[in-house]
Amino acid sequence: MCASTSCYTIRAPYQDHHTCTCIHLRFYSCYVGVTLVREYQIESLSSPSVIIVGSGRCGTSTLGKLCHEQLGICMGHSLKMGDKVNPEGYYEDLVSHAMVRAMANHKDPGPYTPIVYLQVMNHQHRDCLAWGVKDPWFLYLPIQVLQRLTPKLCIVALRDVEATITSWYKMFKASYPGAEITPQITAHYKQLTETRQEMCNEIIKIWPNTIYIDFTERIEEDELAKMIRNGLAMAQPNRRQE
Repeated sequence: MCASTSCYTIRAPYQDHHTCTCIHLRFYSCYVGVTLVREYQIESLSSPSVIIVGSGRCGTSTLGKLCHEQLGICMGHSLKMGDKVNPEGYYEDLVSHAMVRAMANHKDPGPYTPIVYLQVMNHQHRDCLAWGVKDPWFLYLPIQVLQRLTPKLCIVALRDVEATITSWYKMFKASYPGAEITPQITAHYKQLTETRQEMCNEIIKIWPNTIYIDFTERIEEDELAKMIRNGLAMAQPNRRQE
């Protein structure tokens, strides 16, 4: 937290060169890296057009890429880079991820509230017609936080549990070459997958404008794009709870 009580510092994990953004809640300066962007006042806050969630290793990155590159939905300006596990990229905005992780800490979310989150993300996407976010950590947010974010459309990526665990194995082997997959590791990935899938099933109770996309069988990009467009077209207007 900065010296001023209305100024917060958000540090994006993973890649330090994306560093921090400083926010003053009303008139504020936004720094991306070390560059002063400008000061301005946000008169109204828009919620994300799309929020993408899933258990992990289930197609969320594919959906994020499709939204970002083909559907005109900006998924962020400081995206987590691809690696040997996910070479085409994760399409997770690092600044959003830092705030969502903080808000998921029920005991100490720090200065991060849904309004602060929307302030920052609206500034990040001030030149975008539509914006979205992809992050499994939305599943861990308290209900009262989720109720204040209300995306136009939530997309839940699903996949057969065994297929998901197999993908987790591939990620593990790529990250730790030569390491043995023990029964404990298998149990961990199975529990993680099943727990997150249960969390996904709870999302519809909070965000009624939700569609499910099952990646157990291969789906062509054109079909995915059609499903997302139809979901956005059919979504009922949401009222964000203040």
